[in-house]
Amino acid sequence: LTWIMQNTVESTVKGLAMWADQGIFHDTDVQPNHAVLDEIQDLKAFYMRPTLDTPLPKLATISKEFHCSRTGSSGSTLRIKNIVSRLQVLGDGYNVSHSGIDEECERELEREVEEEEEVMVEYARRDARTEDDWDYSSILRSRFCKDIATSVHPLAKVIQNFVSNKHVANIEWSDKVYCTKNFVHTIVLNSENDGLDDVLRIPDCFIRFQCGEILLLSDREGALVLPLLLGKRRTEKSSTAMPYFGHHAFETTTYFPFLRVCSCPKHPGKLDAKDSCSLKLFNGDTMYPGNFSQTLKEMLSHRSNETVTSDCSNISMTLASGEPEAFVERRGKKRDYDMSDLERTSEMIACEMDARKITIK
Repeated sequence: LTWIMQNTVESTVKGLAMWADQGIFHDTDVQPNHAVLDEIQDLKAFYMRPTLDTPLPKLATISKEFHCSRTGSSGSTLRIKNIVSRLQVLGDGYNVSHSGIDEECERELEREVEEEEEVMVEYARRDARTEDDWDYSSILRSRFCKDIATSVHPLAKVIQNFVSNKHVANIEWSDKVYCTKNFVHTIVLNSENDGLDDVLRIPDCFIRFQCGEILLLSDREGALVLPLLLGKRRTEKSSTAMPYFGHHAFETTTYFPFLRVCSCPKHPGKLDAKDSCSLKLFNGDTMYPGNFSQTLKEMLSHRSNETVTSDCSNISMTLASGEPEAFVERRGKKRDYDMSDLERTSEMIACEMDARKITIK
């Protein structure tokens, strides 16, 4: 909902700027020739004007002065006054990027993005694995992930063992994120070398222990563990050692620091940035706002000296950052990758590595 509201506000701000300009243009159009704007043909006028963040109320005044000067209108009509006054109220505190470039030039300056056709990929039929039941109440008695009554695996080891692209193992994954066996094994493996690329479970619900460790659960495990935690909270409200039940979608965002579902009296607080970035990257997310961007760069900046082209189809990336785009492709989010935080960070790391090589030479 926050993402929807934020995008709504941004689009409304842009719409207000267009609404004001078009309204003033229309009201100053007193002669037929005023409906035609002068054609700009020199490159300097097209590309040399700076792009500035202009306050929305000021943009209405700029638009008024421009259209009044070209048409000779006084700009004192009631409609123009209403437009300017409305932007002063609605646009207070908002800025928009403003330049002399028209819409066609803006399209030329933007990076060309080819529309990708959706291709239906047919996978070989595999048998779903029946999940193992275990003593779910052991979570209530455990202080660490490895204390529970089932086998757990570090996320880094899962990626190393079951993802076919071996370069992603070079990424510095969080050492505090674990998975249950049921979370990892979703199908019956024919051999130990079988990969799980196309059947990787999406991170959703997890347990946060007081020590800071995170245990990813399958959907079924989450549905069975949550009632136990709720019952524990009702009977022992003063307990400070009770683990916390969270959700990936809410815990790894900068807008919602946490979702209070079955929290202990003292909430453990926001997830560590590296834990959040590890979960987001494993999920194929491409946007990393705030301090996540720097944390992502630190995770991807391993000591590889290779600059071989990625073997991921339709995406060109170097090995400098461990090919994190592999997860984007496997999660079906390639359309979100172009011009994203993840792509920008990967390219930055590749450029820095090339610069270091030149310096060494």
